[in-house]
Amino acid sequence: MVGIDNGGDSRIAEYTPWAHPKHGGGQGDAYMRFITQTLKPYIDSAYRTRPHARYTVLGGSSLGAHISLYGGLKYPDVFGKLLLFSPAFWINPEIYRMIDTLKFDTKPAIYMMGSHKEGMLMMLDMQHMYKLLLERGWIEDQNLIKVERKYGEHKEWFWRKEFPEAVRWLFLHNE
Repeated sequence: MVGIDNGGDSRIAEYTPWAHPKHGGGQGDAYMRFITQTLKPYIDSAYRTRPHARYTVLGGSSLGAHISLYGGLKYPDVFGKLLLFSPAFWINPEIYRMIDTLKFDTKPAIYMMGSHKEGMLMMLDMQHMYKLLLERGWIEDQNLIKVERKYGEHKEWFWRKEFPEAVRWLFLHNE
């Protein structure tokens, strides 16, 4: 497992493929190129890994979940599994159009999770994305799951608590 710290003041820029009118950003493509062309090849050459997409998860929380979905859909030959906690799809509504324009020969398994306590907008966005993915050929509980919790805040303690279940589903359910 490799954890990538965000760039602090560059966090929004890194985690958004498109610039937001108020918050800026839009350097998500460069961030994903770094991960797919520099970081992952280095890790696979320096450590004993299973480099194939079916063993490779890209995941994050909030904006990290947003860029993880983008990266996983753009590079399905690299990332076969996506872990999306409390996804912040609001920052780039363009991601919904991306789902409609891409052709998916390979569909990564996607685990989406959020809490109603995090806000109705996030939950509605997550439900909308889930519906779009189903329409594009993902299959409920086979390669796509949406977990809605009644408890939990938009904080690390919540995501840490949910992490073991997400990893179990991604690896045990999808092998």
